[in-house]
Amino acid sequence: MIRALLTAAALLAAGAAQAQAPAQPKPANARYVDYVKDPHWVVDPFSKCAVYNTRPDPAVTVRWTGPCVNGMAEGKGIVVYSRNNRFAAKYDGGMSGGARHGRGVYYAANFDQFSVNWKDGLAEGSGEWTYGDKSRFTVVFYRGEARGEGRYYMGDWEYVGALNGEGKAYYRGGSPRPARLAYAPFQQPRLQNPDGSPFGF
Repeated sequence: MIRALLTAAALLAAGAAQAQAPAQPKPANARYVDYVKDPHWVVDPFSKCAVYNTRPDPAVTVRWTGPCVNGMAEGKGIVVYSRNNRFAAKYDGGMSGGARHGRGVYYAANFDQFSVNWKDGLAEGSGEWTYGDKSRFTVVFYRGEARGEGRYYMGDWEYVGALNGEGKAYYRGGSPRPARLAYAPFQQPRLQNPDGSPFGF
């Protein structure tokens, strides 16, 4: 129960609007001055540097440690996200024109980690979540969305197959068992039986 609450808190890192609207990549021609009209832009009150939030939330504030070019976060640095003045998440990696760009690691509020390439603020390519219980989830992202098959490693178990669909679970590389991986963005996956009941380890 506690882990479920902590995982839910990680969702707040980019704002509660995540569950209501898809992430929006930073437009190629977006400028710092656009933050006045565009709620995707969040300005660090100390550095006066703007960061692009792909899922805007008026309760989210940022602190940027790194270069600032034309009023926007640029190059390698760290963004700390807060929501209602409480730590929500941290990003350590590349930025371009105010948006996450290049290799970087996202640290959720419960200290789960997400390592992936970023493009215009969205996850792009092969990425991996690492969770507090040492389980790992790898999948390919396209424009911020997980696509195709995923792999979920939990101790001696490995799941290979569809997200929210049927796949196979292997115990120490042995014979496969039918299984299902329940997946939602920014939440730790859950291994289930094909009918959705808890998986019997």
